Amino acid sequence: MFWDNFKKICDEKGLKPTPVLKECGISTGSIGRWQKGASPYADAVLTIAEYLNCSTDVLLRGSEYIRSGENQVSSDELKMLEMYRYLPEASQEFIYDSIEAAYEKEIKRKEASSQSLA
Repeated sequence: MFWDNFKKICDEKGLKPTPVLKECGISTGSIGRWQKGASPYADAVLTIAEYLNCSTDVLLRGSEYIRSGENQVSSDELKMLEMYRYLPEASQEFIYDSIEAAYEKEIKRKEASSQSLA
């Protein structure tokens, strides 16, 4: 439901829905309709998404829509990337090195496991 997603994003960003709508030039009368389950107009969704710096998928679906496939990215992975980008460079380097070490360890473990099965 759009309203729940919109409210959640506002809460996460420390914003109130009514001032957000006013800033976006959208009627605050829309709130009541959205709370009852009505869908917003596409232009309103786009304007709000731009203001909140989020995707329209998050507003409409509650999460990113990722097409099926091998390179599928989960909402948790997107959240990790968002948090990573927020960190200072030294912290990013530490996290990158930690992930790389864990990755290499897992590759070696799987190689050893597959060799013992052969």
